[in-house]
This record gives sequence, structure tokens and C-alpha cells, in this order.
Amino acid sequence: MSNNLNLFSRYYKTHGMKIFLYPEVMYRWMLNKRDARNRPIFVKSRPNIIQIELTNICNLSCKHCYRHLTKQQLGYMKKDVFEKIISEFKSPVSIGLYGTGESMLHPEFFDFVEYARKRHRFSTITLTTNGTLLNETSAQKIIGLRIDKICISLDAATPETYVKTRGKDSFNQILEGIRILINAREKMHSKTPLVGVNFVILEENKKEILDFVKLTVSLGVDFIGTLRFPLPISPEGAYIDKSKTSLEGIYNQLVEAKKYIETRKLFIKESLIQNPETVFNFGDRKGFFCSAPWEYPQITWEGEVTPCCVIPFSEVYSLGNIGKSSFGEIWNNPEICAFRRKIKKSIPPINWCKKCFY
Repeated sequence: MSNNLNLFSRYYKTHGMKIFLYPEVMYRWMLNKRDARNRPIFVKSRPNIIQIELTNICNLSCKHCYRHLTKQQLGYMKKDVFEKIISEFKSPVSIGLYGTGESMLHPEFFDFVEYARKRHRFSTITLTTNGTLLNETSAQKIIGLRIDKICISLDAATPETYVKTRGKDSFNQILEGIRILINAREKMHSKTPLVGVNFVILEENKKEILDFVKLTVSLGVDFIGTLRFPLPISPEGAYIDKSKTSLEGIYNQLVEAKKYIETRKLFIKESLIQNPETVFNFGDRKGFFCSAPWEYPQITWEGEVTPCCVIPFSEVYSLGNIGKSSFGEIWNNPEICAFRRKIKKSIPPINWCKKCFY
């Protein structure tokens, strides 16, 4: 009984009033959360979160992006593949549109969102984007199609640093796009999308953490999605070398950022700001735990089902192709069962998992 109440509380804090409006969604969420906690080899529930990569094509070249680590065929997800994915899930809590590319570059992006919204009226649709394609037209479509949440990856507080971290001079353009989206939301009297920004701490931007937080407040965004170090699987040189860089300066900025945010209305989803002292544990892995193969697999633009967003390449590992098999068949096939079995024994199933700290 207490476990059920805890799950109920977690769902309510995350999804608010939807818990009362759509009990079927909440029920399926609770079933999957139980499986994620108990971690059975054969999983009866379906994932709460569908992570879909619409394309692996991108218009930026970010220093820490691990799409550079593999030689991929570039392309866009086909309409029949997307529709098959959406139709195979009943009442998912969240549909996440993100991967190694920029989702909004897909020529049928808004058609896909419209299809997903019609099939899953109660689900939360989340878009992670670099924000370069936000303008008056796209903002109105985003609001009209009821995309619930947008996370914009920024990784800088100044134009000069943005070029160093993301490879293109688009900083002011993105800030203007954010303002346009928030203004359009107000004009259209809409509560969605919630708008957030992300920041990955790199050698180039490590002195701009506090400035970044102040910038997010001035923009009027609703939340900071992530403020963290890059994954160790990022390209060599992307993450901070502790032997060369003192973490004290980063810690002090995080402390100041925490004080600054406490006096303002800004939600922090996943951030070092919440516990600045953990910055000193950066990279110090203790044990191995992962719930991804129970909760949120990633589906690539080709329809390949991979264990999570940290392994979004079929070249690295694939559990099967949703164009050739149903998701139900893939979800409990021998490959994923073997993957789960190793995780239950605290054994990283593949080399990429050894470096992941999610």
C-alpha cells in the first residue's frame, strides 16, 4: 500500500492534474514503475516513455555530442515507421522527440506531432531541440499542436562561448526564438509548452554557470532541464579534466546559482544546482545501476530499438527493428532479456554502459 502511495505521489508531482483526468495513463505508469523497481527479466508492462529519434541529421556540431563517435548513415524516419511506433503503445505517459539529430529538421515534423497528438490525447509530448528553428511560424504550430514541453540546449551565456561549444553563431537567434515562443504562448492564452533550457558544463563554458542561470530567469523560461557534466562517452576532450581544472570555482558558482534561484520561480528538473557538493564526485562511479531497459528504450530513425538514449546507435547495439517485428516481440526477446539479466547482476552489458553514470 505504501509503495502505491509513493508512486501516486511521484506521478502527481510530475504530471499534476492529469492524474485525475486520465486514470488509465496513471495506472500504466504505476505498473511500469513497479517493474522498473523490481526489474524482472520478462516485463509485462510497456515503457512509460517512448523516445523517438526522428532524424540523426543536425545543423550544429557540438563539441560534446557523441554522434561523432560512430559512422552513421544519415536519414529521416519514414512516416509508416513513426505511425507504427505510435500505434503500438496504448496510453504512454510521455512521447519524447529527441535523439542524435535535430528533430525539427524532419520535413514532416509537424505532421508527425499531429498524428501522435491525435492518437494519444492524454500523453505528454516532449521535444528536445537546439532551438535554431524557433520562429513565429513554428511557435504557433508548436502551441497549436499542444506540444507540452520543450527543452532547448544552450550550453552558453554569451555568443562567443556558444560558438566554441556548439560550432555555430546562433546564440542571439535562439534567444529571440525563445522569446517569440513564450510571447506566442501568452498571446494564444496557452499553458503549454513549458519552456526549459539545458546546460552541459565544458571547459569552454565553466565560468558562465551563474550567468547562464541569470539569463534563463531574464528570458522567462519555466525550468532548467539539465545542468550537468557531459557523459564520459562524449568525444575525447569534451569533458573537464579534473587533473587540470579545479572544481572549486564550479562549486562556488553552483552555490551562488542555488541562492539566486531560491528567490525566483524557476523549476529545476535535473541539476547540480540542487546538490552543488556532488560536483566533487564527478566521474567517481560507485556500482552499476540502470533502469532504461525497463522504462525508456530509444528508437532510432531507422526503427532500431536500442536500450536507451545513451546508446542511440544501431551500429553500437540494437535489440531489433520495429519495422520487422512488433514492439511487444522486441520488448521481451532474448537480446533484451540477456541485457536485463546482466544489469541485475550489476554487470555493464556492453562497453558503453561502463562509462555511463545515469
